[in-house]
Amino acid sequence: MESGAPLAAVGAVEIIHESEVNFILF
Repeated sequence: MESGAPLAAVGAVEIIHESEVNFILF
């Protein structure tokens, strides 16, 4: 269970980063 939390956090950060890149491109 503990190993699942960091993975979820990393996934959220990646989604936020992708949204920032898309915002910059558009």
